[in-house]
Amino acid sequence: MSEKIIAAITGLEQERASALIAGDYVRLAGLNTDDLVHIHATGQVESKDEYLRNTQEKLEFLEVSRPTFDVRIYGDAAISTGLLKQKIRVKAVDMIVDMEAAVTQVWRQDGGQWRCCSFQATNIG
Repeated sequence: MSEKIIAAITGLEQERASALIAGDYVRLAGLNTDDLVHIHATGQVESKDEYLRNTQEKLEFLEVSRPTFDVRIYGDAAISTGLLKQKIRVKAVDMIVDMEAAVTQVWRQDGGQWRCCSFQATNIG
């Protein structure tokens, strides 16, 4: 059973990366709980609505990858950790940023689906 959950969460994280690159903010919204707390590598803390709005308005995701992604399960919750690499265009200044961060995410069962309820990135590169 735990292998199925790990595979499901890994797949959802891949969907998140694909949604960011495609600019599919409807899909991105569905991957997160309504009470999401998203902490950017800059330390900026956002609610789900703030995260979706600011990400859509301010950033263009060119590349998103997870070179490492580990999942630990705790009943109806799971914690994923690993590296995140992104190439992002900051729209306001038309600048490309290569980012490498360590990420911790908390996933929980929400409406019969696994969804991310907490995301925190810390720059490492």
